[in-house]
Amino acid sequence: MDIGRSLSGRFSLLGVGFLALSILILGACTSQTQTPLDSPYTSSFISVSEPGFKPRKGDSFAWLGKAEIIADADHNIKPETLKHLRNRFEQNMRAQGYQITPSKNSANYLISAAIILGNPITERELVEKFDIAPSLSGSGEYDAGTLVLRLLSPGSLRTQWRGAIEIFTDPNQNIGERQRRVDSAVDTFTRHLHPK
Repeated sequence: MDIGRSLSGRFSLLGVGFLALSILILGACTSQTQTPLDSPYTSSFISVSEPGFKPRKGDSFAWLGKAEIIADADHNIKPETLKHLRNRFEQNMRAQGYQITPSKNSANYLISAAIILGNPITERELVEKFDIAPSLSGSGEYDAGTLVLRLLSPGSLRTQWRGAIEIFTDPNQNIGERQRRVDSAVDTFTRHLHPK
């Protein structure tokens, strides 16, 4: 009987100790008010990859083609924006130890980029449009303003990695604002492609 009381007393002390520690931790927490973003247009990023996808320093990448703009009507994305996107991506990839090559035949991965403007498009429709092998999850849908980047295996054109971020959502952006958003988006993509 004394053993039972002794254990009961220890558990009570542990419970009181845990409660006191919880109060101390919660008391140390503070809350801060965040200032809202300047723009009502925000972005979110998602990425998925094939199991075993592990790019390594020294791997080479080549563009499958130019960045495609998929639009239902006229758009205001200037060629300079697409060139800036490509240059920023290449610069970041080189800084991480990757190589950018003009030769699709010698590359470890091919790069494909698409900007969705107008009506949403599904992953399946995008794969069919680019005539690439379906892989990863084909159930996603991309809203207007989404930039989709993917890395493909050169031989099979199978997607090894895919990322999407909504950045072209504000039709009133000037070229400087748009380039800052492109820089931020490309930096997000390349951070997720850091060599293993």
